[in-house]
Amino acid sequence: MRLALAVDYDRTLTDESFVPSAEVLECLERARGEMEVIIASGRELRFFRDSGLMGLGDALVLENGALVYVDGKTFVSDGPTDEVRDRLDQKGIPFSSGEV
Repeated sequence: MRLALAVDYDRTLTDESFVPSAEVLECLERARGEMEVIIASGRELRFFRDSGLMGLGDALVLENGALVYVDGKTFVSDGPTDEVRDRLDQKGIPFSSGEV
């Protein structure tokens, strides 16, 4: 049986700088030797690409669960419907859509 650890990125693996410390990176690397490490974040995939953090875990669950990156492949949900987007816009609720 293989174990897995799923952990949030922002302010769990990082401080207010949103950059993991050397100590955190070392701990993640040790954990990956014993289990699958899954990084969860509401952030978009491009943040991890641009920050050089694609290899931070064995898998990334991003954009509030709408996108999964594992083994070099990206899997996406169908995303919010046009109706949901329109309602958010009507209510003035900011909305960002990444790769979904």
